Amino acid sequence: MSGRLMTNERDEVAAVATAITAAIAARDVSVLRTLMAPGFVHRAHGSSGVDTDAFLLAVEQIPGDIMFVRLEQVEVDLSPTGALVSGFQRAQV
Repeated sequence: MSGRLMTNERDEVAAVATAITAAIAARDVSVLRTLMAPGFVHRAHGSSGVDTDAFLLAVEQIPGDIMFVRLEQVEVDLSPTGALVSGFQRAQV
């Protein structure tokens, strides 16, 4: 892959991560479902992974008003079979 193509793919994946964050802030699970890749697994530090349905249910059940959700220190790793996005998600509820 050329460096330019790799950057564009990373930018695209990062844009989806940002869209996912906005949908979480809005609790918009219908939008979230369209953004989840086949076989999506959400992993949080110290926890086992959860599939799409469990992740969406958890988003629906966030208690209180969501004031904001933002991403920090986002890293995108690409491979021939997919991508891994890691970083910190900060939220105020």
